[in-house]
Amino acid sequence: MRQRATRNLSSTAVVMGLAVAALAYPRGAAAQAGLGPSGRLRMGGIFHENFFQLPPDAPRQDIWARFVEVTFEDPVGPDSPTRTFLRVDLQQFAAIGISPGASLGFRLDDGTHIFDVAASYEWNRPRLDIGDDVAPANVAGLAASYSYRGIPNVQITGQGRYYRDWLRDLPSDGRFDEVGGAVRYRGFGRALSPEVGYATGRRVTAIDGDKYQERTWFVTVRSSVVPRTYVTARYRNRFREYTTVSPGSRNAGREDRRRQMTASVDVDLGGGLLWNFSLRYEDALASRPGRSFTTLSMGSGITVVF
Repeated sequence: MRQRATRNLSSTAVVMGLAVAALAYPRGAAAQAGLGPSGRLRMGGIFHENFFQLPPDAPRQDIWARFVEVTFEDPVGPDSPTRTFLRVDLQQFAAIGISPGASLGFRLDDGTHIFDVAASYEWNRPRLDIGDDVAPANVAGLAASYSYRGIPNVQITGQGRYYRDWLRDLPSDGRFDEVGGAVRYRGFGRALSPEVGYATGRRVTAIDGDKYQERTWFVTVRSSVVPRTYVTARYRNRFREYTTVSPGSRNAGREDRRRQMTASVDVDLGGGLLWNFSLRYEDALASRPGRSFTTLSMGSGITVVF
């Protein structure tokens, strides 16, 4: 059953990765100035090489996928620094049809303090971090972050996220929580803005062999030297330790090291139209035989700001 669910949900998970990470884009002018209601329509596709994260000597499958997402934003008051938002998305994938998702939240930005809170729910979504398989689930999530910009040219951020999943085809559910922080330097203007960060998290589930703790550190560089073009590059190194206490478990004593490099380009085409492109490469080394792998993803899409 686990293997069948993995095949059916492959393109769904790829689309989810695109929606979350691949198509970052600048906010519209109205949203930046806090002037009035605004919205965004995103649509795009992604090619994902070796989606199932199999080792080099195993059959590797490549996947194409697509999605559409709509976001609405509205200020709380005429001169308020707080904006609320509603985001709805539909993801199309093979075998099981459409998976909807929605999130609701708010953002306060008065120039010195930035506070973001969002709650989300996804139906029939794959989870990529449950054991070694892709598993469909309904997922409820909560994320929050606070940034302080009272120090000249420096932004300090603390953030946390929590989600709970209810698996459709497996006799288990679980939860994941993570907290972390980052420091970003803005003294170079639009030419260069580096950021370093660290986070620690854990997954708890009824399947003892799938429990783990992980530590993540990352370096991000942002640049907008070319007019109307925004470039981001990021290196992330994640260390995962499985915490099962059963000597016979398949993951007893297992440790993973996962290095990921991503790059994205967002181009303002004018008239409220943006073009987005992303590239991601991941190299995973596991102490458990047969679980090391590499993957490569490329995504492209269009954003319409209204």
